[in-house]
Amino acid sequence: MQNQQTYIDKYNAKGAPQSVPVHGIQRLHSYRATLVPEGVTLSDVEDLADADLLPTIRVKAATATQAEANAHLASGKSVLRVERIEERAEA
Repeated sequence: MQNQQTYIDKYNAKGAPQSVPVHGIQRLHSYRATLVPEGVTLSDVEDLADADLLPTIRVKAATATQAEANAHLASGKSVLRVERIEERAEA
């Protein structure tokens, strides 16, 4: 019991932490990942993506790098690019 009280006294003496993020938690954002299906000629991939002819998947992640990895894991396909989707403001 004495050790526990000593620990509590030392903890209280330090004071409250100053705006420290809790465990590095980050807000999740929505991303649209453009996938590269098998059998597509690599020289045509950018043109097909710009014409919205390639499949896409939406994922939630904290960063674009995580979104790319999540899309690859979820689909099993290569990811051409990821774009962050901004949430619309309700009118």
